[in-house]
Amino acid sequence: MPVTTLFPTQDNYVNYHLPNDVMPSPSTWKRLEIGVDLYDTGTGYHGLCYSFIQFDLSSIPAGATINSANLFLRAHFVRGDYAPVFVDVYQTTTATWDEQGITWNGMPQWDQQVLGSAEMDGSAGPQDVLISILTSAISSPLTANVLSIVLAARDNPQSGLDIPSATFMDIGDVDAYSPWLQINYTEASTFSPKVMIF
Repeated sequence: MPVTTLFPTQDNYVNYHLPNDVMPSPSTWKRLEIGVDLYDTGTGYHGLCYSFIQFDLSSIPAGATINSANLFLRAHFVRGDYAPVFVDVYQTTTATWDEQGITWNGMPQWDQQVLGSAEMDGSAGPQDVLISILTSAISSPLTANVLSIVLAARDNPQSGLDIPSATFMDIGDVDAYSPWLQINYTEASTFSPKVMIF
């Protein structure tokens, strides 16, 4: 069964505290962030953030059966007051957003079904994150050739220190640390039985 590895075609994050700004600011290294903090505590804290990623699915043949899909992330920084930090993945309702123009006030909406989740160690440093994605999320967008997802920290928006947040590497970094999607699929059968005429 063929396996394909896809890297994002575009990605970025949005920040509640900077609702009209395209992130990140030019003075920072490009990254993806998630968090639930309604209070902007400044440097070292994420605030309320969501991260958006797109993948081009055109390399997967039409009619293929998706057997498995795994999203790999490299968490550069995780904050959770020494408790687990959970990240959930959702599919956006539109794939027309642009990484160079997406803002909090202009971000796409997303379906409420969770496509996959992972638990991160809030007390640890950099760590690899594996999220198994529902195969239906890959099958349904195949005709449009684009998968558009959003990453969110699992918690209600709140204020305080050391509440769930994380920073991930993104496509601006080396491939070894970039998000990537691995898809295992079976191509559609092209067998056509011969008709015997007697």
